[in-house]
Amino acid sequence: MSSSASGISLGTALLDIKAATWLANIVVQALHLDTLGSFGVFADLSLFLILIHIDFAGAISLTSALLPIMTAVLQQLGGGLNVMGMAMLLGFVVSFGFILPINALPRTWSASAPKPSPAGNSQKSACGSPESAMR
Repeated sequence: MSSSASGISLGTALLDIKAATWLANIVVQALHLDTLGSFGVFADLSLFLILIHIDFAGAISLTSALLPIMTAVLQQLGGGLNVMGMAMLLGFVVSFGFILPINALPRTWSASAPKPSPAGNSQKSACGSPESAMR
């Protein structure tokens, strides 16, 4: 199963068992989002999504897993918010993480890892020969 399919399944499960609504209640109460205006809500949720995207490599699965929660948060706030419009913008925020200067940390770490040496050109460890390092 691909990561995007599992993310979609997770998002569907969050909606089906009402876990997205439960998480929305916790997020609204913990962050006091009900005291902010629409721009403040958008800024706070965007910052959260950007920080989460930095640690996860899959933007599609991350979007499909987190968007039901963000939509439930926006519905919990109600008021004068355009829930679908702001949910669409938050979807763009998390999907366009490739624009970030550091993108996803797992990709950054794998790109900066030392490359293996060619076969037959083994490097000696600090312990001596490669064979003594294995003992």
